[in-house]
Amino acid sequence: SVIVADFNQINMLKNSKVNFHLKLNSHMNRLGLSQEEFIRAYKICYKNKSYNLEGLMTHFATSDDNNYQYNYFIDTLKQINYDPSLIVHCFSSKSLKPVKLYLAKYSFTFSVVSTIVSSKSIAILILKIILKLP
Repeated sequence: SVIVADFNQINMLKNSKVNFHLKLNSHMNRLGLSQEEFIRAYKICYKNKSYNLEGLMTHFATSDDNNYQYNYFIDTLKQINYDPSLIVHCFSSKSLKPVKLYLAKYSFTFSVVSTIVSSKSIAILILKIILKLP
């Protein structure tokens, strides 16, 4: 699975058969879709056979005081009336445990690479490599 953190990635994933998770920017402000983009992306991808939407997520800025970010994420999920069969997750890097890291291996690896360089263009480049696009 890959994480969609930029709206331009939606078009790249169409008809690709790649599973993906939409990432909401819950005010960490490094990567993620704005609330408006997240809602729009969900409406485009959900129940559309051209996409393999697998989950919805956000990433907290800290492992401690994240009530605001959590409530923002939950509020956004309520606005889209999300499908509970999707994988829904939110965490901070510090709160990950080794078993969770293993289960989220691909999406976490993608997220870490994107976050280290703080660049959406790198996230898109990695997605192009995965999809074998020019």
